[in-house]
Amino acid sequence: MLDHGVPAFAIKTELHVTIYEANCILPNLQMSDETISEIANADETRFMVMAAGGEVFQPHLVPNKNKIGIRLTRRNQVTAFIDETRQRFGSLETPKMLSTRKRTTGRHSAFGAPKYQPHMTLLDPGNELPSDLSQLGNDFRATFSNLVFNRLEIRLRD
Repeated sequence: MLDHGVPAFAIKTELHVTIYEANCILPNLQMSDETISEIANADETRFMVMAAGGEVFQPHLVPNKNKIGIRLTRRNQVTAFIDETRQRFGSLETPKMLSTRKRTTGRHSAFGAPKYQPHMTLLDPGNELPSDLSQLGNDFRATFSNLVFNRLEIRLRD
C-alpha cells in the first residue's frame, strides 16, 4: 500500500492527460466527450517534478514546493493511442496557423512546449515528499498494474 505521508489537500482529483494543446482554435474541431477504453501499464511510468527538467533529479527542484506527476514512457502500451490521437488533432493544423512552425507529431508540438511527453499531475505543492521520488515510484508500480483511461474530452480552453 502507498503511504508516504502525503496530506489529503495535496492529492489531485479529476486526473487527465493533455493530448494536444494550442493557443488558437483548430478549424473543424468539434467539442466532444467520447467513451474510450485505453490502458496504460503502470510499470512504464516514472514520477517527476512537474517543472522544466523535472524528468531527472535536480537538487533545485524540490518536490514539496512543486506539483508531482507521472510521465508515460515511450514503451507504454498506451503510446500508440496517444500518438494516433495527436495526429488526429495535428491533421487540423493549417499552413496559416503553423506559419514557420513544424506540424505536430507524436513527440513534437507545434504549439506550447515543443517536446511532448504524456504526463499526469497527481500531487500539488505541499505534498511533503522527499527530494528522491524513486521509492514513491517503486511503490506505485508495485501497487498498480494498469491505469485506465475511459474518456477523451475535446474542449476549448477557458
